[in-house]
Amino acid sequence: MKEVGYFFDIKRVASLIKLLRARKVLIQLPEGLKRYAINIVKELEKFLPKGVIVFISGEKAYGACDIAFEEAKMLKADLIIHYGHTPRYYPGEDIPVLYISAFSNLTLSEKLCNKLVKVLNEANIKRVGVTAVIQHSPLHKELRSILRKHGFNVYIGRGYGVPDGIVIGCNYTSAMSINDLVDAHIIIAGGLFHGLGLRIATGKKVYVLDPYRDDIIDIEKEYRRVYALSISHILRASKAKVFGIIVCLKSGQFNIKTALKIKQRIVEHGRKAIILTMRDITWDKLLSFPSIEVFVNTGCPRLALDDRGVMKIPIIAPHELEFILERRDIAGYQMRI
Repeated sequence: MKEVGYFFDIKRVASLIKLLRARKVLIQLPEGLKRYAINIVKELEKFLPKGVIVFISGEKAYGACDIAFEEAKMLKADLIIHYGHTPRYYPGEDIPVLYISAFSNLTLSEKLCNKLVKVLNEANIKRVGVTAVIQHSPLHKELRSILRKHGFNVYIGRGYGVPDGIVIGCNYTSAMSINDLVDAHIIIAGGLFHGLGLRIATGKKVYVLDPYRDDIIDIEKEYRRVYALSISHILRASKAKVFGIIVCLKSGQFNIKTALKIKQRIVEHGRKAIILTMRDITWDKLLSFPSIEVFVNTGCPRLALDDRGVMKIPIIAPHELEFILERRDIAGYQMRI
């Protein structure tokens, strides 16, 4: 795997801290960027006035839906700096948040691009959509240019709440805006997570262009595996009598209204339900409730999809309740993001 560096925009961040006259700053980093924490603080302190205190959150930061407002309030921080995710706004919160992209320094190798051209030609695909995760957003226009030179019709979509051509784990609107124009989607990202979400959201062929491994991944095999797991969880949950409805306490995932409606529906169908609240939803926590036969997740929609392989008790999304309570034909099931 290639050695990776990131652009943390230290001088700009320091200028904004000074402009906002912040004296205590809390920095949030995704797991993959925590290894750079010491260097970030060291470089920042070179440009900050004496007396400014910089904290690094050790908690997980899965996305802009997971802003550490409570942590910042406990520290009496004046500012949160959130690296690596697209912006999300929280009206009513009195602690400002700066979203910094942390662009990767990886490039698209000639070998990788030639391999992609070969894969697309062999599949007889001529119309493609190009997307990327935020760390690789400088690359999607470059890829569009390369593919157009090889005769492909290439589209970059415009999404809601994200920059053009950018997708996040729960927002694929930029790809959906061009879905009718393309035969397949290409996403520049590491691993399978975002490619799987893109396949579920669009229903089209998806290739992951992984600049870390310099490789191309057809996501279809992973999609079929997760689809089979989803069917299995729904079927196993169909006879359940006791439901646990999970309410995530993270700032952008809190959905108590949905949880209350779900509980009412379950009770109306003659079954039992309790509402469980937790910040980080882990299997260890769920195991503490052995009488619960199935969990309904109202937090991040990816939890009920990506973690099913490790969940011993069925976990389902709210829309999947229809196949249990209303006994809908499972043949009509489709995964959702």
